[in-house]
Amino acid sequence: MNEKFYDEQIAPLLAEAARLCESRGFAMVAGVEYEPGEIGSTRAWQEYPSLPILMLWWSIVCNGNFDQFVMKLMHWQGDRPHNSACLRVFQNPMESSP
Repeated sequence: MNEKFYDEQIAPLLAEAARLCESRGFAMVAGVEYEPGEIGSTRAWQEYPSLPILMLWWSIVCNGNFDQFVMKLMHWQGDRPHNSACLRVFQNPMESSP
C-alpha cells in the first residue's frame, strides 16, 4: 500500500524536482522511507558532485550498512588530499603484533 502511494504520488514529484535541479546544474539527493527498511530514492547531479552530496547518496543506497558506506568513502578518497583522522587509520592500519 505505501509503496504504491510512493510510486504513484511521491516518486513523480521527486523526479520533477530532479529534472528542475539538473536543468540548473544543481545537485540533489532525496530518500523516502515508505516502510521500515524500504527506501525510494532520487538523485540528480552533474559530472562531479561534492562529497556532502555523495555522502547523502551513499547513506541512502547503503541502507544502514556502515561497512559499505565506509568502503564507498575510502574508494572515493583514493589519493585525494584530506585531513581526516579516520581515513588515515583506514589507509595505514596498524601492523599486527606477532
